[in-house]
Amino acid sequence: RPPRPAASGTGHATSPPPSAPLPPLPGIDTAAGLARAGGNAATYVGLLRRFATGQRRTADEIRRAIGRGERTQAERLAHTIKGLAGTIGADAMAETALRLERAISGSGGRDAIEAGIAELEAGLGEIASMIADRLPGPPPPGRPDPAGPGAGNGEGGPKPDAAHLNAARLNAVCLRLRDLLAEDDARARTLAGENAPLLEEAFPVEIPAIRNAIDRFDYESALAALEEAMESHAVAQ
Repeated sequence: RPPRPAASGTGHATSPPPSAPLPPLPGIDTAAGLARAGGNAATYVGLLRRFATGQRRTADEIRRAIGRGERTQAERLAHTIKGLAGTIGADAMAETALRLERAISGSGGRDAIEAGIAELEAGLGEIASMIADRLPGPPPPGRPDPAGPGAGNGEGGPKPDAAHLNAARLNAVCLRLRDLLAEDDARARTLAGENAPLLEEAFPVEIPAIRNAIDRFDYESALAALEEAMESHAVAQ
């Protein structure tokens, strides 16, 4: 007897398996983005969802930074958007962010900068709405458990001795993770996830903040926290 068809649900869609096809996403080169995610559709969908939720308000953050006279901060935000958009395959968005970054760094006039911010804001809104519509559902799990390793250890608590760890492997992972974060490369999340036990044992207090920053695409904060942890624990020194 043929199997009965599954009943259609009304809840959010879940992340597709690694080989599942992706829906059309106009303005996003999904083939390129999927390749950067190692060919894993579930990982790529997670990147898209986090981009949509984490970057939708970035244009307004840039606008506020300009209003405060903080051009360096505004330029950094535009640079981050450029890298992230390129990672997911949103090449037109990356070009928009690049033009804005250049306008800010080149002391462009306020009207030109505001026009660039408005263009970026419109593009981010369109992408976020499209992703929410075509790829519904919560972001995939991966955020560290605040009650997990290292919970309850205050900043002044004892720091673990990393000597008993595989020092060579830890050094290699940290150096690679540092390079990926410095390049705004989304593969940093995969590397951190694959080496979670090693990193949690080496940096039990610091790693939750590092991984949370990576999940938010805040690679600059993640990089700063990682470098501080590496220096504090004398890793790869």
